[in-house]
Amino acid sequence: MTVGLLLVHALSAQLALPELLGRLAEVEKRLDQAPRCRCLELQTVEELDSDGQVKGREIRRVEVTRNGRVIESRKVLEVKAEGEKLSSSLRREPGKDKPKLSPFHPDAKGLYRFALGKAEEGKQVITFEPVEPTTERAKGQVTVDASTGRLLSISTGPAKLPLMLSAFQLDVDYADGPCVAQPSRVRLSGIGGLLFLKVRFRVESSYQGCESLESAPPRL
Repeated sequence: MTVGLLLVHALSAQLALPELLGRLAEVEKRLDQAPRCRCLELQTVEELDSDGQVKGREIRRVEVTRNGRVIESRKVLEVKAEGEKLSSSLRREPGKDKPKLSPFHPDAKGLYRFALGKAEEGKQVITFEPVEPTTERAKGQVTVDASTGRLLSISTGPAKLPLMLSAFQLDVDYADGPCVAQPSRVRLSGIGGLLFLKVRFRVESSYQGCESLESAPPRL
């Protein structure tokens, strides 16, 4: 088979943008109804100085239970501190905010613009941005399997930074597993605070031992 025929075959195997968006919308609908799921999160939280060097860090083991798209509980099992004590905002566990809808959720239709980005071998990039940028809406890109539409990763941040943030970036890798839209690795970084009280941070989490709790009773 010639190079030209191989290229034509590869392009024909890729899904068009409307079909890719439809596949991602199906994942979002499944996530709305997904059974409870529990994972062990291995998390490293680092506070950085103005030169990007690590001042202090905490290494945490956290049992995370998710119900659909809602984080039901985060049970800290172990914390190991190194270096300087982290700022109070980095030591706190995140609150139970109402989860925001993904740009690909059917209920968010019309709020975002989508386009195909640069394709890689076997992968396709979809960029997204809100029609009206706000602090509550995100912009970025997702990478999907070009032939199946399976979600592989997302790279995103707020379309408009809120007052207390001067930088924020979130990157998530996904893997096959017992839970719907199961992350395998999450990385986030940013700068928060005002004037001389800025906090520079970097967080990385990986997940293991994930299990669906569809038929299991809640753990007390």
